[in-house]
Amino acid sequence: MSDLSIPGVNSKYSKMVDDLVEVEKTKLTNLEDELQEIKDEKGYWLNINRQVSTLQSAAKSLYGFENPFSSKIVESSNERILTATADRDASFSQYSVKVIQTASNDRFLSGQLDVDYRVPPGDYAFRVGEEEVSLRYRGGKLSDFAQRLNEKGRNLIQATVVKNRADSQVILLEAIPTGSSNRLIFSGDSEQLAKDIEMIRPVRTDTRNILPSSDKIINRTENAGETYAIRGEEIELSHGARVEIPLDTPYRVEAGSVLQFSYKTTEIPEDSYKVNPPADPSVPQPPSASLEGITVKSLSSVVDLPPWETPPLPERIDDFNVLSLGDGSGSYNAPPLRDRDNFEVMTVQLKDMVDTLESITLKNNNTYRNITIKDIQVFNPTIVADYEPVNPADTARDAVLEFNGIEVVRETNEVDDLIPGVNLSLKRASDDEVDLDIQPDTETAKEALIKFVYEYNNLMTNILVLTSDNEEIINEKEYFTDDERDEAMEALGKLRGDMTLRQMKDRLQSIMASPYETSEGNAMALLAQLGISTNETPGGSLSAGKLRGYLEINENEVDRVLNSKIVAVKELFGMDTDGDLILDSGVGVTLDNYLRAYSQTGGIISLRTDRLDNAIDKKDDEISDYQDYLEEYEQDLRVKYGTMESTLNQLQSSSSYLDTLSNSNNSNK
Repeated sequence: MSDLSIPGVNSKYSKMVDDLVEVEKTKLTNLEDELQEIKDEKGYWLNINRQVSTLQSAAKSLYGFENPFSSKIVESSNERILTATADRDASFSQYSVKVIQTASNDRFLSGQLDVDYRVPPGDYAFRVGEEEVSLRYRGGKLSDFAQRLNEKGRNLIQATVVKNRADSQVILLEAIPTGSSNRLIFSGDSEQLAKDIEMIRPVRTDTRNILPSSDKIINRTENAGETYAIRGEEIELSHGARVEIPLDTPYRVEAGSVLQFSYKTTEIPEDSYKVNPPADPSVPQPPSASLEGITVKSLSSVVDLPPWETPPLPERIDDFNVLSLGDGSGSYNAPPLRDRDNFEVMTVQLKDMVDTLESITLKNNNTYRNITIKDIQVFNPTIVADYEPVNPADTARDAVLEFNGIEVVRETNEVDDLIPGVNLSLKRASDDEVDLDIQPDTETAKEALIKFVYEYNNLMTNILVLTSDNEEIINEKEYFTDDERDEAMEALGKLRGDMTLRQMKDRLQSIMASPYETSEGNAMALLAQLGISTNETPGGSLSAGKLRGYLEINENEVDRVLNSKIVAVKELFGMDTDGDLILDSGVGVTLDNYLRAYSQTGGIISLRTDRLDNAIDKKDDEISDYQDYLEEYEQDLRVKYGTMESTLNQLQSSSSYLDTLSNSNNSNK
């Protein structure tokens, strides 16, 4: 408007127009200030709405389906052996699990290959379990072949090329699935390739069945006696038995060779060791004597026996080191057995124990337990079809674990179908049992409670700032940043007297202080009994800040209650009191229901912001209309003052003309 210029208006009148327009602009400034106040008020309500929604979400999270009080963790007594996770359906309980064997996959390593080695063209096929990968390859570098195979065999087979020396490389082929049924089998041109790169070779080992026949067994028992019995292919060892079974010919142990057998243990009752008292000694009757018709009879012999003392039962000995392996130069103990009522198969890896197996020694040092062994054999399970791996980095086998005295076999090390709601992750085998303790996830629950209290205090602070002129409300918040403090000071008291916010504040405090029904009755009915209240600081006095309604958390008390009464804490935030399967009581339920009236579409805050939007639109229209008026007003002033200036100029010109004419007439006289 001020840039409007009408020719002929001098600076004196132009400034006069600007001053008059500036006076009229005062109303525009007032309208713009009113508009900003309405926008600020809308911003305050939008911020309240965000905080209400956040607090409502925090309240829902404490009683909904995914509430943290139903979360569980599993503590393992040895995480190097076994770890576990539990879902929400798992029950609080304790279990003992022994990892006998972890599952593994076939991993075959080639011999050393030249760095320039090239894979010939061909149709390469690999089978893992029931699935097969086929690759038609035109020939190329070993690394290129591995890359193509990896692209083709996702989730089934993996190839890795390693430059093990400056002038050589090796390739590792591994079946990705674990388990004895997922053997890696070569077919097509892949079998010849595996032979060429010294990954597999024709079978050279044999399977040897070791029969405990009486003509082969060497009895090494210290005390002679019937301490063992042979029944078919079974041999039963009694207490003290020690027998040696030599092999017909030594068995050369190769990578993957195992000794496998079945065994069971039989408890011997203690009564079988009791010794009955011996029979009394038999003393012959002395003869009588006769002389001349007179007979003298002898008296019966009298034996004074000491009282019988039953010998003590043998000391109980539990010794499961039953097998030892001989290689001609020494004896090496195999892993110990376990107490088993029924036959169980045991597999012993031979490569780490002996290079050549020449004999097997069985001994039973147990006093109250007989041991029966059968089906003894040595073989190489890495043999697939008619070949065996030259350098097996690992061999496909099943995971074996013991649970409640029962042997459990799975193909993988992730077992999720043994304990309801619990997933076991087997790490390594061990003779030690691992204790699993399913507990509530109290840390997650405490974090959710802290977040809930934080969001509640945030909303309360905002309400207090908006409805009060007391700067102490802001000064109490030591965690405020400078920007947050400035924003709070700007908003201080801007909605004072607003009954909606005051009622919300009073209702929130009432919800937090009210009792709720739980299974613990009066022992867990209040947030304060959980360690959450307005005066939870140990030894703290009742300050003005606490009287404003902020909540505090006593973390030690929260930890104690969560560890002892977590079910009641869950009910404190949401409980079905009438059996209709709908949660109808609790802090979380009550707070969520109350805040929904504010946060939902068409709710209290939504209606308030809609009204403010209408006021903003109306004020925008007023400002726009007044701006149009000012433009017209300024233009009209400039036109009027321009006309006036033009008229004055004409009058001045006429006056000058008349003066000139008058002077001319006077001169002529």
